[in-house]
Amino acid sequence: MLVAGRAAQAWTEVALVHSAPELATSHDLIVDPASTTVPWPVVVQTDLRFVVATGTLSGAIGSVTLQLHGRCGTQLAGTADRRWAFKAEEGAVVDRLQRPFLAAHPTIFGPAV
Repeated sequence: MLVAGRAAQAWTEVALVHSAPELATSHDLIVDPASTTVPWPVVVQTDLRFVVATGTLSGAIGSVTLQLHGRCGTQLAGTADRRWAFKAEEGAVVDRLQRPFLAAHPTIFGPAV
């Protein structure tokens, strides 16, 4: 999901999304299909936001209306919670997707630490 960015910028901030409300945590927003242009719920993982090169993004799959009707998932119950492994896998996806951009622009967000 596009979070922030403009065509003139080299980078765009995005958030991972999926369509499985049963995997939503308290950091995720479950958007009802009535607020989107797709026929399924969209789960926006607000804790899994990252940057990519704007030129690597392809066309939109759908959109969300300005007046969202959604709810949050429930809090993770620790490492035994089956959603824990899902979030860990999604974190690895974020790392893989943003790594090429950050390698090419190591100081875009300030000096490396």
